[in-house]
Amino acid sequence: MSTIDFVVHYEDEFRQRINAKRSADLKKDIAQKRKEITKAERRIAELSTIFKRMYEDHVNSKLSEARFMELSMGYEMEQEELQAKLLQLQSDLDEQEQRSNDVDAFVDRCKEYVGTEEFNPSILGDLVHKVFVEAPDRSSGKREQKIHISYDMLGFLPELRVSENGTPKEQPA
Repeated sequence: MSTIDFVVHYEDEFRQRINAKRSADLKKDIAQKRKEITKAERRIAELSTIFKRMYEDHVNSKLSEARFMELSMGYEMEQEELQAKLLQLQSDLDEQEQRSNDVDAFVDRCKEYVGTEEFNPSILGDLVHKVFVEAPDRSSGKREQKIHISYDMLGFLPELRVSENGTPKEQPA
């Protein structure tokens, strides 16, 4: 059974396996990034308040010009770094949340090719990201060569097999 047939005929099982592979790590990573975003946003707001107070102290001659410049440069640099970090974290978070939509898009693409007997370069280009071919192994007396397929949007898939009775086989542990 091809990957396309498995995806279409056992869509729920496919989604469950892909999500199980990603879910725990992804949820933990998303939660961590959200926490870092909140922390960075708080610090940026805090720095704005500090800068306002510092400016008032400078205007009221409570802070020398040299000290004001030193502090303001340091706080401005920290704020710029936090804003750059915030943009990167938000970008990473958006990318990770997009991955959950990738499973739906991949299933929809597979549905387009149900019943296809021969895969042409167009179909492979639509579904496959990269193909990795290992060096041949002749240690068993037979020439064996393993191929690993990285699918577009999903990467490497867990083993997708169907038993003789037509039900999806459990993944080996």
